[in-house]
Amino acid sequence: MGHLPVAVVGVDVDGVVRVWNEAAASLYGCSVDGIIVSVFTDLFETGLDDEAVTALVEQVERGDLWEGEICTARLDGSRLDLHAVIAPVFDGGVFAGF
Repeated sequence: MGHLPVAVVGVDVDGVVRVWNEAAASLYGCSVDGIIVSVFTDLFETGLDDEAVTALVEQVERGDLWEGEICTARLDGSRLDLHAVIAPVFDGGVFAGF
């Protein structure tokens, strides 16, 4: 996944970043070394209110995709508007992250 032309970010059930490819590093301005094992929401805002985040997580935990617009910021603080597709990851039938 390292060389895919789109940003790929994998987050476990605790919100810890486990996958971060080169495109994600370029987009967010943060290298793989600077992000893996960090809690994603500690580093980046989603631009969504708490209710919307809860609904998003519940939808993905049920096994459904979430797709929408997110206004966030790069590590340097500059604004980043993006279209995100968030898909569930299951391990042995158990929700493992997204």
